[in-house]
Amino acid sequence: MKKIISLALLLILAGLFACSKDSNNFFGKWSGESLSFSVEPNGENKVKIVNENGTLLGEIKDGKIVGKNELGMSFEMTVKGDSAYYTFAEITTGYKRVK
Repeated sequence: MKKIISLALLLILAGLFACSKDSNNFFGKWSGESLSFSVEPNGENKVKIVNENGTLLGEIKDGKIVGKNELGMSFEMTVKGDSAYYTFAEITTGYKRVK
C-alpha cells in the first residue's frame, strides 16, 4: 500500500513540475550584469523582447523563446525558475528576474 501511495505522489509531483513550464514564466523584466530587458506578449505564442537597443520578435516554441534578429541571426531564451538564459552566437548569458 505504501508503494502505491508513494507512486501516486511521485506522479502528482511530476505533473506539477510539467505544468510549471507555463509560457507566462517568460514574461516580465530581467536584469544581468550589463543589460536589462523585458519580455512582453505579442499575440498567441509570440513575444517582444525589449531593451535599450531595440526590440526583438520571437515565439514560444518547445519550452523556449526562439527568433532571429534583424540580421537573420538566431537567438533563444530559456527560463528556469527566476533565471533566464539567453543564447546568441553560441554565447549564453544568464539573467535574473526583477521582482
